[in-house]
Amino acid sequence: MVVRLTKMIIVTILFSITPVAVCAQYTAQQEKQIAKEAKKEAKKLKSEKWQVYGNAQSIDIAIKNYYLKLEEGFSQPLICEAMADNEHNALQKAQHRANAQYAAQYETYVLRDVNINVSNKVTDEVNSSSEFAQTVQTKVNQQIKSLRPELTLIRKHDDGKVEVKMFFLISKD
Repeated sequence: MVVRLTKMIIVTILFSITPVAVCAQYTAQQEKQIAKEAKKEAKKLKSEKWQVYGNAQSIDIAIKNYYLKLEEGFSQPLICEAMADNEHNALQKAQHRANAQYAAQYETYVLRDVNINVSNKVTDEVNSSSEFAQTVQTKVNQQIKSLRPELTLIRKHDDGKVEVKMFFLISKD
């Protein structure tokens, strides 16, 4: 009886451990695939003479980290490029483009939320369409302030121009 109970406990433990091992293999396989894609992308970027800006990481590691964060599934990518006569202007242009793209995307979500809020409290909080528009703009501006690139790449051209590529992760919430 004791031997039989012991065998049953061992079998139960083995069955409960197996799914964890299978899941760990799947994650390792998935990570290998991401690393492979990141390595391919990094090689392409290196051949185009891109360098990581403001960070001591190699382009291989920076791209892999970005891909891994993206693969977590809680974010969507936003990539913006800009070119200017100097580094500062190129960085500003890329950030401005990212802000504009993000604002356009985010405004749709905010409009929905504000519409719900307005329909619930029309007489108390919103008396005109200009207040509605201002409420939307305020919410969008609050989100834009928190928009920071996960990765910034830079390259200098022979004609003296500087090109910047910024990689953002936008929360799906």
